[in-house]
Amino acid sequence: MKPIFILFLLWLLFGSCRERPHGNVFDPLNKSQKLELGFTAAGTDSLIRLNWYRPSEPAFTAYNLYRATSADSGFERLAQLPPAQTVFQDSTVRVDVMYRYYMTLQGPEGESFPTEVVQSITGPGAIWMTDSYLFEVREISYDMNRLLTRLFGLWKPERVAFSSDGTRALITYPIINYMHLVDIHTGEEIAGNTGLHRPYDALYNAGQHTFWVIDSSGGLYQADAQNLEVHKLSDAPRHPFQIAAMKDVYAIADYKTPEIGFYNQTGTWVRNLQLPDQQVFKHLILVRADSLRQRLYCLTRTRGDSRLWRYDYNDDHLSVIHTDSLINTFALDVHKNIIWLARAGKSEFELLKLSASGERLSGQENGFVWPVDVAVNPYNGHIVVADVGQRMVFHYSSDMVLIGQYHAEGDPFRVYIE
Repeated sequence: MKPIFILFLLWLLFGSCRERPHGNVFDPLNKSQKLELGFTAAGTDSLIRLNWYRPSEPAFTAYNLYRATSADSGFERLAQLPPAQTVFQDSTVRVDVMYRYYMTLQGPEGESFPTEVVQSITGPGAIWMTDSYLFEVREISYDMNRLLTRLFGLWKPERVAFSSDGTRALITYPIINYMHLVDIHTGEEIAGNTGLHRPYDALYNAGQHTFWVIDSSGGLYQADAQNLEVHKLSDAPRHPFQIAAMKDVYAIADYKTPEIGFYNQTGTWVRNLQLPDQQVFKHLILVRADSLRQRLYCLTRTRGDSRLWRYDYNDDHLSVIHTDSLINTFALDVHKNIIWLARAGKSEFELLKLSASGERLSGQENGFVWPVDVAVNPYNGHIVVADVGQRMVFHYSSDMVLIGQYHAEGDPFRVYIE
């Protein structure tokens, strides 16, 4: 019995004096010194939405929300919120200014440790991407922190056209001979149509309040923006794959002929672009329109030879403005009259900034692996890049400062800013 008694005394002396865990966020001896609330921030066009969950313990009387406007400025309390609240929308923000936030709990004896600092930025335009692996169309927050809307596709979505009022989108699925109209807020299908053989590309004609759709097996169609009933406008396009809106006309590119035709506001054929080299234009992969200056930019690509062409519609003049060994894609900033172009560098892709005549203005490697699409924000000139090689979508300011990045899970295919 004596050894057992000695062990009992040792336990009383040492075991009962062990340091107790300090898990209370109000306890100054808590080693973590961090409040876990699942605190997140997501910026949209005019506000920043903050979300968190209510902790089961300890007891507290309010949340304290703090905000700073830059990395150098101090935090100030923005609001004190009741315990039942788990969402806050900060509408007192300025466009394209980075804001940082953290929260604490208010208890009877003071404040708890803070959460981690989160940051967000707000700005104009809605950023969308198509996912060719998961068959989805997604809206991403301006700061790229959060998925806002998910539209589930029926197959790989080829192209998306948005109505000018920002309420609906037309999505084409040429492989399954289908297109449908979707409410972008609820994700519900408004109408579907199987009347076209290969509905491929589309755009919204704001003047007529209808969608224009090209069928890659032939034809230009007008689709009603309410019920998606179609009406043929022209038989002239034989194998079209892209339609682009210029100032007064619409350009339609044909992938087999090859040819580029121009059509007026009623869908009537006006003329074709006279191509100097039919063989080169058999490898036409992308056209973009400058709607302010009646210009069309075209990208042709063969092995080791990529060429960017510019066509001035009013002068009926076509010329090569930039050549490279490998150009994947490009986009236009029509307000600043510049071109953003993704080309292969020595070890990775880089994004070049070109003048309208093709002169290199700047360029830098940003770690891109295989950028497949670039979009320019028409409101502030920001750039969004879809890199399928990294399964990422990147958002940059016009001077190439990274705003945020979004992990796409699947394969980002196209990006849009509406």
